[in-house]
Amino acid sequence: MVEEGCKPNVVTYSAMIDGLLKDGLVIEAFNLFLKIKSEGILPDVVTYNSLIHGLCKSGRWKKAVMLINEMSEVNITPNLITFNGLIDGLCKEGMVSKARDVVELMMQRAMKPDVITYSSLMDGYCLHNKVDQAREMFDLMVSKGCTTNVFTYNILIHCYCKRKMIDEAMQLLDEMSCKGLIPSHATYNSLMCGLCKAKSPWNAHKFFMNLCASGHSPNVVAYSVLIDGFCVSMGV
Repeated sequence: MVEEGCKPNVVTYSAMIDGLLKDGLVIEAFNLFLKIKSEGILPDVVTYNSLIHGLCKSGRWKKAVMLINEMSEVNITPNLITFNGLIDGLCKEGMVSKARDVVELMMQRAMKPDVITYSSLMDGYCLHNKVDQAREMFDLMVSKGCTTNVFTYNILIHCYCKRKMIDEAMQLLDEMSCKGLIPSHATYNSLMCGLCKAKSPWNAHKFFMNLCASGHSPNVVAYSVLIDGFCVSMGV
């Protein structure tokens, strides 16, 4: 590109940084970010968002916070994508209270949390088996007029199933159907896993057969869950 006389710009470098991050090369992406700044090329909000998301995904949330502070210093306004990246990173590190502080900061800046924001918070609570708080977050999202999706339901269904709260999980499955949402493989696999954990492999098998009869094609995970459930119940 350079040999042809085309000089890379911020869009070019942002794409390169994003590509490095998608390959898990976080340090290389960060070094390229520092390099372009040293060459006088000013990163934009897209560049920062990609890097913040990548840093959070790899557990480097402190560096992500540093970048958000830097954005304000160079007159780049963080947007919803910026904050959602940080919130998700904090939740995955188990720091949901800090993530909620970030949500408060967002709202002070007149930014409304969206389904991604709430889903990250729910997931953070579920990672630590705080099912009541996850449910509260789900209900808060609905009360704020945020449209739920399959991913949101899957988080809560998975959380209920981990706690062997099968009735509550099944109620959510019914609710999905009423809203016209099509359950995914992850939805059904969580429910089967929950039934097996509740020492009901035959109920899991019945659920599995009903899925097959309704035209759903279970994936390899579903078969593995069912086989494992029977093996555990028989002490194999």
